[in-house]
Amino acid sequence: MKGFTALIISSLNSFDLNIVRKFAKQGCNIVLNGNQINENIVKTIQNEYQQNKTIYLSDNIQNEVDIHKLVKQILNHFQHIDILIINNECKRHYRASIDEFPTEKWRDIIEHNIILNFALVKTLWPYMKRQHFGRIINIIESLVEEKESDKQEEATIEEDTCTLFVKNLNFDTTDEDLEKHFSSIGPCRAYVAKKKDPKRPGQLLSMGYGFIEYSSMKLLNEALKQLQHSQLHEHQLELKRSERTMKSNQEIKSNKRKRQLEKEQHTSKILVKNIPFQANIKEIRELFRVFGELKFVRMPKKIDDEHHRGFGFVDFVSKNDAKNAFEALCHSTHLYGRRLVLEWADEENDTVEGLRKKTAAEFDLSSSDKRLKRSELLGELRKMGGNDQISEKKPTEEDE
Repeated sequence: MKGFTALIISSLNSFDLNIVRKFAKQGCNIVLNGNQINENIVKTIQNEYQQNKTIYLSDNIQNEVDIHKLVKQILNHFQHIDILIINNECKRHYRASIDEFPTEKWRDIIEHNIILNFALVKTLWPYMKRQHFGRIINIIESLVEEKESDKQEEATIEEDTCTLFVKNLNFDTTDEDLEKHFSSIGPCRAYVAKKKDPKRPGQLLSMGYGFIEYSSMKLLNEALKQLQHSQLHEHQLELKRSERTMKSNQEIKSNKRKRQLEKEQHTSKILVKNIPFQANIKEIRELFRVFGELKFVRMPKKIDDEHHRGFGFVDFVSKNDAKNAFEALCHSTHLYGRRLVLEWADEENDTVEGLRKKTAAEFDLSSSDKRLKRSELLGELRKMGGNDQISEKKPTEEDE
């Protein structure tokens, strides 16, 4: 992509910065357009990639006349436009419930968030076509979905991390005793850690410690304050936050979003999940092909109709191109308001042949351990029914 020109339309957020860095790293010249871009960030990109040209045009695009002006400005700096990335966000004050939606502003909403995107493509495509190369990425981020998702995630984090570790329990203290003691602060769940009793099969022994789960950090802190060194069954309890609680919420939230990055790359194939059902294979192809040549894009369909199943596979010719695409798009890429989830595909499980092999391995009755279990079963049956009634048949080639 060295020497190509990429035009990015939007306000610059973390996702855009990721994209900018990815294209700049591959040698693209960058044109940023938007009325909320932080010029310090633009300077950062310019310093990081001095071999590339990065320019910032702050025109507020309202109509096709503005688009033509923008194109003219770009062509004054570069001879061509090769890649267009549209990342227009719907204005916040236009997002509301049906009852509160400002219907008198529909025309304005459509002009800014729908027609404008078509006008951009319509105007820029001839310039891109002249170079015999053109790539368009259209990303519409949903601010409301992002915020709601973050709220739910934060609530889950808080629920998961509001746990107390309790030491020095009396070995006779039960779950119920522990819960009753700590419920004086507020609703909670209590668990005494147990292990198998070696002297009494089927019985469990207390390990002298346990866990208390509260619904909020406020209750947890209150329990720490009021019940630290309190007495239960003549034992003085020692309390502390569990290791999970001591991690910051932000760290846990960050780790959750980075789990998809932890899987090591062994393939050029990417599994794309959470694809909106209105998206088609052409849109997925356009999103990824900007990073390099594709072998194929596949979106499995439902058996009973022609709709896809909400996930797909994108396979690149080059592993390096696949890596570049994964790193650029895995953080916060939205399509029709839904965040795409990227993982490296498991070569064994994403083909029909692979699934057949996996199934065959699981049900291979010719393996030695399967034969052993069969022998044990026949042995038990002989005891019940007599040796003369049941005989073990040796496996033949036909059985194998």
